[in-house]
Amino acid sequence: MATYTTILNASIPAFLIIGLGMLLRKLGVIKEESNQCFLSLLINCLIPCLTLDALVGNERLENVEILILTPLVGFLSVALGLGVGIVLAKAGKLKEPAQINAFAYCIGVYNWGYIPIPLTLELFGQDTMGVLFLFNMGVQLAMWSIALVLLTNHQKGIRSNSSHMRSLLILLLNPPILAIFIGLMLNATNAEAWLPKAVQSFLSITGASSIPIGLLLVGGSFIDVFRKSSLLRPIKVGVLSLLGKLVIIPAILLLLLVLVPLPLELQRVLVVQAGMPSAVMAIIYAKHYRADEQATVQCVAYTSLCSLITIPLFIQFACQLLNISILPANG
Repeated sequence: MATYTTILNASIPAFLIIGLGMLLRKLGVIKEESNQCFLSLLINCLIPCLTLDALVGNERLENVEILILTPLVGFLSVALGLGVGIVLAKAGKLKEPAQINAFAYCIGVYNWGYIPIPLTLELFGQDTMGVLFLFNMGVQLAMWSIALVLLTNHQKGIRSNSSHMRSLLILLLNPPILAIFIGLMLNATNAEAWLPKAVQSFLSITGASSIPIGLLLVGGSFIDVFRKSSLLRPIKVGVLSLLGKLVIIPAILLLLLVLVPLPLELQRVLVVQAGMPSAVMAIIYAKHYRADEQATVQCVAYTSLCSLITIPLFIQFACQLLNISILPANG
């Protein structure tokens, strides 16, 4: 049975690396202009290797139900967050369309990668991490389609429908998504038996390096967020984001897990993803698409700080409620 201490111990290394990233950014060891370099390395090389390593030889992914249901649930989890965000923004009497859209975007789009990956690996193992990548494929499809339309909806002419379609096509052709399709094909052909062990070791070693590098990048990005301290006031949007992202959405997803019989691996993934904070990358996207940066910074800062406490608490409660076991501490 999951205990708070076990989950906290699994979470602490990830948070320590994030803290190290913040320190290195503050000291100037990792510079702001290096963000793009780190991001490019992760997207084009390290994450695809980690994905292939998690998919090849994964027996769970031979289940057709998991193959179809997992990305669909990932997509719907973002759609749920967008809907909750819009309702909460209007209930909280946010008035500006740009502010409402940015707020709803941050409630819908969460930190689906760099924190959930090490947590899932530590708590549930390699097989569940393969299911996590399928889930994240649905998340990314929603992020670059319905979420992006919402984020830019208040601006006339910023992006046409054809531009949105091009963004979606680019997403489908990017290395992490391609790695999912290639990994599923390799797994279907029993590649674990014929793929050279040296290649499998290469994928494992190279992919594993994506976790600390990704967490360092998140930490450095937090410093960039907190430098915008003038944008953290007034606190109304921040408080609403805590209510939506760390209370309402986890409660709805937990109710879904109680009422709907889902495969165990998908339950595990949802338990981890349900309590994640708003995506740090939302700030970059808000700036790029000329959305409300202040609302975005508030959502990311408030939910990220509080999630350091709420993530282990929620995972413990959900695992106990659903009778989900985690790996032993030495596992």
